[in-house]
Amino acid sequence: MVRASAGGEDAPPNAGGTTTDSQITFGNGPWTGALRTGDLQVVDADDPAVAEWPGRDRGRGSVAAVPLGRGATVHGVLAVHAPEADAFCEFERTGFEALGRTVGVTVDARNSRELVHADGVVELSARLSDHASVLVRASDAHDCTISLAGHVATGDRWLLYCDVEGADPGAVAETAAGDPDVERCRGVFDRRDGYRLELAGVDSSLLDRTAAVGASLQSAVVDRGTCRTVFEVPKTADVREIVAELRSTFPNLEVHSHRDRDRPPEGPTVPDGAFEGMTDRQRDVLETAYRAGYFEWPRETTAEELADGLDIAGATLQGHLRKAQKHLLSGLFE
Repeated sequence: MVRASAGGEDAPPNAGGTTTDSQITFGNGPWTGALRTGDLQVVDADDPAVAEWPGRDRGRGSVAAVPLGRGATVHGVLAVHAPEADAFCEFERTGFEALGRTVGVTVDARNSRELVHADGVVELSARLSDHASVLVRASDAHDCTISLAGHVATGDRWLLYCDVEGADPGAVAETAAGDPDVERCRGVFDRRDGYRLELAGVDSSLLDRTAAVGASLQSAVVDRGTCRTVFEVPKTADVREIVAELRSTFPNLEVHSHRDRDRPPEGPTVPDGAFEGMTDRQRDVLETAYRAGYFEWPRETTAEELADGLDIAGATLQGHLRKAQKHLLSGLFE
């Protein structure tokens, strides 16, 4: 659905359509491609694909569809018409792409803040068996259990830490490393109760969609191809709408239970908790270091390996890590 328009007398505020990429009826214009792929789309204004757009009757110019989000997490599309042909050169396209990512980050931050600062949450226990997930595919291939131990956003992709039980960890790592949705995979350390893998540059539709609807994935355990998950959403959110949004991507999602849960008076996920005042990036780096065994003795992973997984410079990693440690220690000793 067109929410708003400006800049043209023939562009009404609501030209028809719908709000989700799974039910698009507003033609097959560039906005459809932008929603589905997360990439900027540019076409000529006289292209049949934009025949239903109000700017089409001008018969000239260019149309750009800017996805508002990052990667597979797209919250909407900004459609822009220019009267000149080939109006959107590399400079304009780069600017629009940056604008779209910025809007997406802002929406994600708003959703995340609402969840973090909520007085209470609704906890949803669900199950899905969607082979679009690398963890489901690897678990099914090796008849084993894979548990998600931690996840951190790295640009448009994710850094995952997973514990493997019931299969040769080397074989699981090899399968994950060869998966098209994973850039690289390595073993982090071996524990008595399992083996931990680090999957870097992961394209995860589950995490992308969860973040897009303002929910938080608390746990995910994949057992022989079936994934059991626990989500948290703010009590103030429309739970039915969030479940419907998740099912638009995962049609076989089955919600088994939900319960209201009040947040504790103090804790790391509320304003007065241990992480209050720490930036999101500092917390991400600190959690990644912990999950990867950086604080074990001897260390299970090096600073260089951490920086590589997070796709940041070594000096940047050390800066975030030291500031995060200082923040935690100052809360104990001052």
